[in-house]
Amino acid sequence: MRYYSAPRRALRGVRQLLYPRRCPFCNAVLGSIRTCPDCAEEVDRLRRKPGVRLDASQHYLGGLSGAAAPFRYEGCVRRGILHTKYHAAPWAAVELGLWLAKLAFGSEMDEVAPAFLSLMYVLELEERQPAYSAPRKGAEKELAGNIYVVGLVEDEWYILLTDLGDAGYVPQSWLWEGNG
Repeated sequence: MRYYSAPRRALRGVRQLLYPRRCPFCNAVLGSIRTCPDCAEEVDRLRRKPGVRLDASQHYLGGLSGAAAPFRYEGCVRRGILHTKYHAAPWAAVELGLWLAKLAFGSEMDEVAPAFLSLMYVLELEERQPAYSAPRKGAEKELAGNIYVVGLVEDEWYILLTDLGDAGYVPQSWLWEGNG
């Protein structure tokens, strides 16, 4: 099934109704509201100025000489991070990542480019989405769900990851950029 097909669009709409966008800090339903009105004041209070870097004595990552922290680890920010880590809330990690990108790089939340290449299978392979379990000698399998290119092997093979957590390898000739 193609990404922009009518059934897929309908399923995405149903998913958005069943699982609406939520605030990463307090878990309140946001829908199309950009920022949570309940958390806005506290988030602004906990925000650090751009360019503030922590020296080695203020973080626990041994090999780093410094780290950036856009928020103080208190209040709703701390609750949001703990909720993301311990309550199976990957959507909150995405929302927090968008906040961090906005603060670190100055981009608006809806303008952050995806980190992964957005490629599609060539037409004759699109229906079954084949992949190999290893480059060259792996067994062939089919991938289900949306695919993301997450790496490159030997400049010939893409490493794919699906939104369902399955992974595989495909020759570069099997994917293309689509019609935009």
